[in-house]
Amino acid sequence: MKHRNNQTGIRNAYEMNLEGWARALEYRDHETEGHSRRVVELCIQLACAMGYTIMEIVHIRRGALLHDSARSPYQMPYCSSRDKLGAQ
Repeated sequence: MKHRNNQTGIRNAYEMNLEGWARALEYRDHETEGHSRRVVELCIQLACAMGYTIMEIVHIRRGALLHDSARSPYQMPYCSSRDKLGAQ
């Protein structure tokens, strides 16, 4: 039971982190306020209509929350590289 509670706590913290990241991006650019929330809602509606499972929808929701993360000033080096990814 304790292990399950730990997993739930980690999962909840991860979800809150993703939502915070999306909100931080929106606060930085007031023109896009509510954009991430709308994208998430539309993606979930579309995934439900297409018959995706609950677990697939969870991952789709996470992807929708992160879809604008490339606009972040805290990008990973490989995210902003203009070079093509190699077979390394």
